[in-house]
Amino acid sequence: MRGIDGELAADTKAGYVWNGHVANLDPSRVSPQDLRGALVSGTLKSGEFLAWEFNAARFYEMSQPGKYKIQIRRADPESPSISVKSNTVTVKVTQ
Repeated sequence: MRGIDGELAADTKAGYVWNGHVANLDPSRVSPQDLRGALVSGTLKSGEFLAWEFNAARFYEMSQPGKYKIQIRRADPESPSISVKSNTVTVKVTQ
């Protein structure tokens, strides 16, 4: 996730793990509750789509007002060299 200026948003504790910043998990950085409900998997055929609710504030620091661009990208589990991307959405955080 990036701010509208293109800078990467800081990770939360759950985001630090989810975004692959650790090779060996340090249990003090995240609890199992932080990652509950964060995994989605399934098979889609051409023309099908998957709607998925994603709480970006769970994984990225969004306490400052501003606009953020969000795009989900994950490796295909059957072909890790293939990356699957969501549409990009822009959200505005106000206080």
